[in-house]
Amino acid sequence: MLYVNGNWVTTEPSSRKIGFEQFEYFTFFNDQGMLKTILVLSYLEKDKTHLLARNYKPFIDRKIIKENMIKHWDQIEDFIKANDLNLKNKQDFLKVLDYYETLEETEGN
Repeated sequence: MLYVNGNWVTTEPSSRKIGFEQFEYFTFFNDQGMLKTILVLSYLEKDKTHLLARNYKPFIDRKIIKENMIKHWDQIEDFIKANDLNLKNKQDFLKVLDYYETLEETEGN
């Protein structure tokens, strides 16, 4: 052990597992080529024991999603309600994106 700035610090490997944190970002490019973050999810390693370890609540910007899906927004909202989807859930969000892509393809034909 070492005494550093008034604290005893061990130089031995700690038996406590610190783990890691991972963030996943979903973004849109707008018409001007600007990148807009619409959804941020965070994941903690299951065994993380550090006292400050916590999952962050997902961040979602519905305003940007609506702006980018505006021509089908009423249909998107109906789809979300009919299927009881939560945009803060990754799998639900991906279902909405797939549905939007289907609407765009149908419109193009």
